[in-house]
Amino acid sequence: MSHRDLLPQIISQWEAQQAPYRLYRNYYDGKHAFPFASRKFAATYRWILARARENLMPAVVAAFTDVIRISSWTDTKAIKAADLNGVTRLAGLIHRETFREGDAYTITWPDPAGEARAVFQPAEKIVPHIDPTNPDVLDLAARVWIEDSGYGRVNIYTPDACERYVSRLKITDAGRSLRRSFTDQAIAWGPFADNLGGPVLTHAMGATPVVWWKRDADDQSGKGRSILEQAIPAQDELNYHVVTGLISSERIALPIRYALADIPPEGSLEFDPTIESILGLTAKQAGQFAEPDAGKLIALQTAAEQKIARIVGVPPYVFSQQSADVPSGEALRILNARRTSAVLAFQADATPCWRGQMGLLGYDDVEPEWADPTPHDDTERLTNGTLAKSLGLPVEEWLREAGYDPDAVDAGGESLADRVRAESSRSAVAQAQAFLDGQSV
Repeated sequence: MSHRDLLPQIISQWEAQQAPYRLYRNYYDGKHAFPFASRKFAATYRWILARARENLMPAVVAAFTDVIRISSWTDTKAIKAADLNGVTRLAGLIHRETFREGDAYTITWPDPAGEARAVFQPAEKIVPHIDPTNPDVLDLAARVWIEDSGYGRVNIYTPDACERYVSRLKITDAGRSLRRSFTDQAIAWGPFADNLGGPVLTHAMGATPVVWWKRDADDQSGKGRSILEQAIPAQDELNYHVVTGLISSERIALPIRYALADIPPEGSLEFDPTIESILGLTAKQAGQFAEPDAGKLIALQTAAEQKIARIVGVPPYVFSQQSADVPSGEALRILNARRTSAVLAFQADATPCWRGQMGLLGYDDVEPEWADPTPHDDTERLTNGTLAKSLGLPVEEWLREAGYDPDAVDAGGESLADRVRAESSRSAVAQAQAFLDGQSV
């Protein structure tokens, strides 16, 4: 069954989502809008606006994604499959994209050897469609992009095939400049074929091979929400204070002086700050305008940084990076309560997505095991690990409590847990032998 008649709807939805995704990506990359700058201000201080920014948007995203980690999987075969498919790196891309854009996707497709491979897809390239009878399932999804040749492309993925279309006219020229917009007229698109096959490529995965991760969506069929959405106005405020501080620094380095006279001088006057005789000739009063308070300017920047932290729900020390400001113990967990809650909610939403992804890779009913996002300081970890060991818990358990990954392998392929067990065994044998030799009591 052809879905060619859906092309107008797909193109329309694709164009509508470009602006918000572009906004989030630009702010993350430091391409800020400076909405406070008038045309005259921008013309006067163009060099400052080109450089003056303190971009906290990457730090906002990293504040959450740094504590989101898949520690293992519920199936030993899936653990090896995840390693072979580079799922760890894939997970990093997906989780960052989801927090930055609100949405992230993968497309799973057989590689030349016939093995299913999952490939990360930026949010702006995918148009999802929810199954009206089951909101947890994509009945189809489209990938929309522009090839290097300048032609537009649309791939429509369904539970049994991939339909491929190409624009009849070029969208961009050789320099990648936009020549014309995507048209939503079905007649402007034709079937696409290449050395991989014809316009329709079939598959046997049994489901639409596109997985959709989303953050903080309002409903099952809605798009996700970027963590940057509420932080962007506060970032603009911070940029304003940074620009103000740079401009004010000129006033501090080169203060503005004045001279008052009863009769204005004829023509123009040049003032040499090293030779103040001009004051004696023309002015009855001279002085200097007050300089900006640098301390207050810095305080305004700090307040804007704290505002961003408060809006997104992370403690201020995440941005300050000063060890003296970092609490420990229970205080650390209280300050991170909102962030921890947000991460746990994301993990709950992402678990079925990862289950579906592993299913497309051939491993059914496999779920990720998430690392605990609750913050602990190093002293607590070591204390908990020592206690777990003294209670006789398995090596894997007390290593995790101590903050170590028991599954981490060395160059020889031996896991940390196995190395600890082997060392404990050797130590026990050595102690027993020493006892028999009369070297210990």
